[in-house]
Amino acid sequence: MAVNHLPTRESVPKSKEFKEDPMNSRDVRQRINAFAREKFKVKLLQEIEFDLMVCKLEGWNMESYVCEIKGLMIYFRK
Repeated sequence: MAVNHLPTRESVPKSKEFKEDPMNSRDVRQRINAFAREKFKVKLLQEIEFDLMVCKLEGWNMESYVCEIKGLMIYFRK
């Protein structure tokens, strides 16, 4: 029959020992934010490219769409 007892300190794997939360590091948070922004920019560009392709296939004016996007960017830049 197995004996139930708490593990001793020596038997606790090092991976289970206390580690500092990486989100406490400003550098880590900045790198995560930069990665998230790059990922978002890629997704945004893919969406814009798709919309422009639809405009081209349908024969719609792409200039007005591009001007709207440019206007949004100028608005957020203020």
